[in-house]
Amino acid sequence: MGLRVFVVCRPTTVGFSLLLFSILAGCEATPSVSVDRLVAYQAGIDLSGLKPPQALQLLKVAASIPNRWEPLRFQRRFVYVHQQWRSPSRNTGIGVAYIHMPLPVSAKMILWFAKTQYANQSRSDGKPMGTLLGQWTDSIGRQWFEAQDNKYHVKGYAITNGFDAWIIYSGYRWRNGLNLPEIAMAERSMDSILPTPIVASMAQRALVESR
Repeated sequence: MGLRVFVVCRPTTVGFSLLLFSILAGCEATPSVSVDRLVAYQAGIDLSGLKPPQALQLLKVAASIPNRWEPLRFQRRFVYVHQQWRSPSRNTGIGVAYIHMPLPVSAKMILWFAKTQYANQSRSDGKPMGTLLGQWTDSIGRQWFEAQDNKYHVKGYAITNGFDAWIIYSGYRWRNGLNLPEIAMAERSMDSILPTPIVASMAQRALVESR
């Protein structure tokens, strides 16, 4: 359909040089994930080294951010807001982008177009800027992607709920060597992030069923 928004995220500090997301108007009015499975999965996440879950109202998520990780400059645009956090080594980061559209969006369409755009980007010498390493759907229904260019490795997923969409990701500078504890902490933090509208809809459903 006709609505198309492209967002390129290139933070100056973490520098994930990826096209993080693109939105094509779809027709997905229900959550793209199994909410019950998502909540059950998050109950088993190891939160050691992470802050207690906190509501990030502008991003419309609840998240457990790693202790001592620095929040970078909050970005606000016409259809999206975006926040990143950087590790003490400055080699690893996590990020959340929240998008609200006038039409329902599809997580599969978001990542399909992101994959197409990222694969087609090229440097001034004509060589590809990066490589999309994979795209898959997990048992919860999250749409995952993994990509790498000559500096950065990024992994993340998309969730949609009616007019709302989220891209949740983590990444690191792979040429600086792998800081495995930081990478693991980033991935656990990324797993902890839960869109609050989905939680609210689940609570409302439970209230209705209990009557």
